[in-house]
Amino acid sequence: MFEEKTAAAILAEMLDGIPAQVDKREGSIIYDALAPAAAEIAQLYVALGALYENSFVDTADLDSLILKAKERGIDYRAAECAVIAAQIEVIGALTIGDRFFCGNIGFTYAGMSDQDAETETTYPAVLHAILVAETAGAAANGASGSLVYDGSTPIVRSAYITQILHYGRDAETADALRQRYYDDIDSAPFGGNIADYKARAMTVSGVGGVQVRRTWNGPGTVKLVIVDETYSAPSDVLVRAVQQYFDPDTGYAPVGHTVTVAAAEARAINIGLKLQYKAGYAFDNTLADIRAALSEYLAAIAKEWAESGQAAVYTGRISMALLSVHGVAEVLDVVIDGNTAYDGDAIPVLGEVTEIAE
Repeated sequence: MFEEKTAAAILAEMLDGIPAQVDKREGSIIYDALAPAAAEIAQLYVALGALYENSFVDTADLDSLILKAKERGIDYRAAECAVIAAQIEVIGALTIGDRFFCGNIGFTYAGMSDQDAETETTYPAVLHAILVAETAGAAANGASGSLVYDGSTPIVRSAYITQILHYGRDAETADALRQRYYDDIDSAPFGGNIADYKARAMTVSGVGGVQVRRTWNGPGTVKLVIVDETYSAPSDVLVRAVQQYFDPDTGYAPVGHTVTVAAAEARAINIGLKLQYKAGYAFDNTLADIRAALSEYLAAIAKEWAESGQAAVYTGRISMALLSVHGVAEVLDVVIDGNTAYDGDAIPVLGEVTEIAE
């Protein structure tokens, strides 16, 4: 906004106000006196320009946008650590803070799960443990399989991940926060309407989408069906967290509302394929990539469900997804075994992928 207010331009303006008979050349007394002041004033213009831009949501930087969002009760979503459940066979007691690794991803032992917490442990034992990723972000969400104990005493016989209890997430970007700000304005949530329930449920860490069912079990009853941040069926831990958030005594349920929180039901669809392959490729050596492409497509369908309450699986869009797989030359036929339209409480997940016989 004040690009023309450079130190040189400001100095020139200041020197123009000095009488002509005064020596104003570089190195003169008046020049040397005004030049530092011009540089400081130029910096003030830079700060004033930034202040002006940060006063508008469209142009605000992240720090200023966080403050603007708080004016509407919208909290910034900072990076969070993944939390996993693990089954660990031990011959001695673990200590809070003990470290485990899955590849290059580190986790720390945070304690035993509810099913073991009140049970006296005798060793050797199999523990159902809770581990927290050492680094915040979504990188740990893909961790699976065996864990390696990083302790000086060999007390762990085996350890492997059984479930992701809470998905980690990366810090929210300015663009994502800005869009939530505008969505909040457009939806006008208030007093327990559908938009209000959606906005509040989405503030619970780990929730990726929510469908609101009004009067589902009589007057005053509200059912919230949720998916996690990967648009998959959520864990019981996440469902309980959202239920607690809307607890009628201590939470945010409006007066007269009874809120029930449920997990979206994952319904598997089996897909049969008849494909033409490029040279050197066949069904067996492309199956992993095929499943990855189909899973990505179905995750997009689940996202549509989370946003609109309805979604459908189309053979044409499956074909488009498969054509991006390296080694697939042409899609000759797609057969879907199972539901193709998803509404209510159901989201699609990938089941069996088979090759259609000639």
